Amino acid sequence: MTCPTPREIHTAVASLALGELGPACSLAQLLDKCLDAFDLDGTLCHNEYLVNMTLTVHDWVVPSADLARCLLAFYRETSGERQEQRRLQICHLLRYWMAQQPEAFCLEPQLEQAVEELRQAAVQEGRRGHAQLLDEAPR
Repeated sequence: MTCPTPREIHTAVASLALGELGPACSLAQLLDKCLDAFDLDGTLCHNEYLVNMTLTVHDWVVPSADLARCLLAFYRETSGERQEQRRLQICHLLRYWMAQQPEAFCLEPQLEQAVEELRQAAVQEGRRGHAQLLDEAPR
């Protein structure tokens, strides 16, 4: 399998239906859309294509460990009335990622370490249920 050319990448990105996102969105905006795709039970309710595409091709732009660290930062920084919901969605997205691409977590120790840091952050904040979601993720 060969890497796509810049033209192929541009064509693929241009063909995506990103809803409210424009063709050039920030990583935070993209992750927000991915997180919003999950309900509180962890069901991927909508934007399945966007979530799967993000998890598949993100490493063209940002390494997997950096993406996981970004989710860790979101987890730590989330506050307000939607804090619990957003933190659950972060755990569900990570769990989904581990289930869909277990090889990525086996091949990248830094990625596994970032997930472990998030799990520890959840335990430290008394959110054992969040940590358990990550512990039980199929790999």
